[in-house]
Amino acid sequence: MKKLFALAAIFALAGCAPLLSMMTGIPASPSAVADKTVIDEQAALGVELGYQVAAQLVLTANMANLLDADMKVKLRDLDNRAYRAVLAARSAYKGGNAADYGAAASEARSAIGEILSVVKGN
Repeated sequence: MKKLFALAAIFALAGCAPLLSMMTGIPASPSAVADKTVIDEQAALGVELGYQVAAQLVLTANMANLLDADMKVKLRDLDNRAYRAVLAARSAYKGGNAADYGAAASEARSAIGEILSVVKGN
């Protein structure tokens, strides 16, 4: 009876082999997951700090009267866009949604770059 049970278990596991080989996205090791997490944390920190620097730059330029009315309108819109993207990146990071996180972080970096260009007068 034990041999019959063992034989049935072997066949059952053998039947799962094709399913297991089709599974993707499983990390090779815990260190691979840890490395990815560190990279995500660094990217999140970069987005947050980039936004803070851009906001401080705009405030400083405004206090120094370096911005004309058109620049202020552009910067207001870009700041809103960047801030929404930063919030989306925070939310996606906390939720573990890699696709949304990447898109939001990319959008935030784009808006931050545009803020810097407007302040520089480009």
